[in-house]
Amino acid sequence: MKGRVISHSMLTIFHVFFTNIILMNYLIAILSSTYSKMKQSGIFSFKVNLYQYCERFLTAFKDRDYGEMVMHPPPLSFICGFLLFFVWSRPVM
Repeated sequence: MKGRVISHSMLTIFHVFFTNIILMNYLIAILSSTYSKMKQSGIFSFKVNLYQYCERFLTAFKDRDYGEMVMHPPPLSFICGFLLFFVWSRPVM
């Protein structure tokens, strides 16, 4: 095996080099197909999420008092939960 050390090293280098090229090509193909699928459904998903945001928050911000309650994150909303009893009366709020 003394005479085949160099040829084995050359074949190993050749194998590693071309395997990396093939795997990089495979990665690019996967990313390309995923990007094309997401591009088709992404525009619709964006519009659905925008509509849900507008329905949830923009209608709440028309009323100043209720908008304040919607704007706070959940822990503060739970702390301010006692205000729900006073929402029905504008002078009390």
